[in-house]
Amino acid sequence: GGGVGGGGGGGGFTQMERRALPQTWSLDSVPAALAAEDDPHGVQRVIQTIKVLPRTFASREALAAAVAHQGFPRDLVDWLGSNLAGPPDGPLTWVFDVDGAAALYESYKQDDDALRTVLDPPPGHEVHLVRAARSERWPTDLDHKLKQRMVELSAVAGAGSAVAA
Repeated sequence: GGGVGGGGGGGGFTQMERRALPQTWSLDSVPAALAAEDDPHGVQRVIQTIKVLPRTFASREALAAAVAHQGFPRDLVDWLGSNLAGPPDGPLTWVFDVDGAAALYESYKQDDDALRTVLDPPPGHEVHLVRAARSERWPTDLDHKLKQRMVELSAVAGAGSAVAA
């Protein structure tokens, strides 16, 4: 057994200390805390926007119209639309819990112990990090530090800002 966390879920690292899991996998999640005011990739802005939007939309185009004034890039708006689902003749709803996603991101930003836990995991525990090869979120010095400590770090070739299935 093991645990998997990703895309802004750094809190999983400290959770592994409370469980007897033999390994943890982190998918595209930098193991470091962010200052409360930091929003280097606009994640907080996107979450704040989603939180005030309706929970249902007639179509993906209706979502695009609702966020048009935010100035988000079209690929981000399309990605947000891909997170809506529903019956062919009914309204579309978010496929994730909006408030839960906001809470996970806040937890991730506050996780001061994530890097310490990755660099010095509990005895018998393996940590595997997977990141997008071209991600701007990963500082070069962090890559170097992880490799020095022999942390399993895999980069998905060709992936830009996110690792996606």
